[in-house]
Amino acid sequence: GVRAAGPHVLYLNFDGALIRRQATCSSSSELCSYLVKCENGMAQVPPFGGSPLERSGIVALVRRYYAPFHIEIVDTKPSRVPYTMCMVGGQPNDICIEGRVGGVAPLDCEDRNGDSDLVFAFASAVRNDPHLTAVTIAQESAHSYGLEHTSLLTDIMYPYLSGVEQGFLDTEMT
Repeated sequence: GVRAAGPHVLYLNFDGALIRRQATCSSSSELCSYLVKCENGMAQVPPFGGSPLERSGIVALVRRYYAPFHIEIVDTKPSRVPYTMCMVGGQPNDICIEGRVGGVAPLDCEDRNGDSDLVFAFASAVRNDPHLTAVTIAQESAHSYGLEHTSLLTDIMYPYLSGVEQGFLDTEMT
């Protein structure tokens, strides 16, 4: 679809929400995601469990990571659509997935879903650590813009939390 001029908007939802499962849906405005695996078709993502200081640190880091790009980072629900939303809080089992993951997102190659994807950063799984949570938010939201993993340990797109991520690194992979 055609999008209005202006920056992409990434909304960091620290307030929690009820997300419904829908087979082909990844929508921030409709609060649905095919990533939800709960049998009853609903998942309650709890609010962020960290402190206000941790929250502000996370927002500042995500803004720093995305500073070189045309993406506005907000932590209050935008009044206009479209926007990508990252649910920040809880753990993988809140959306009924198993395993030790920091987050999940649809890989939206060529950003075909526009700016309306819904991604998850499980802050409780990393003890609300600002650096690890911000890296998870940045990586999962970048998947929704079409970026894939890299093999560079210091790149946000490295598939595991290394603790030494510096940002999105524009390097050629061999």
